[in-house]
Amino acid sequence: MRMNRTERLIDLVLEFQTHGVCSAESLAEKFNMNVRTIYRDIEVLRDAGISVVGMPGTGYKLPADFVPIPADILTNVNLEPPAWLQAINQRR
Repeated sequence: MRMNRTERLIDLVLEFQTHGVCSAESLAEKFNMNVRTIYRDIEVLRDAGISVVGMPGTGYKLPADFVPIPADILTNVNLEPPAWLQAINQRR
């Protein structure tokens, strides 16, 4: 099953929250994407205001001051989407 971009971006953020440092290769494998797509998604997150930190030779992680998002953000219609997610949705 192919997820839409918004779902994938949220899942990327949740993956960073859960596992800390993640390599583009491991993310590409997990989400069944090519590495280049992961790099583009990381840039989209950065453009939306999430300063994803690149660690040469190791991977990527969220900044220490990132406010975690609730894991049920896709299913809980009562949650207000974070500003970065609103920014992503406005670009479509």
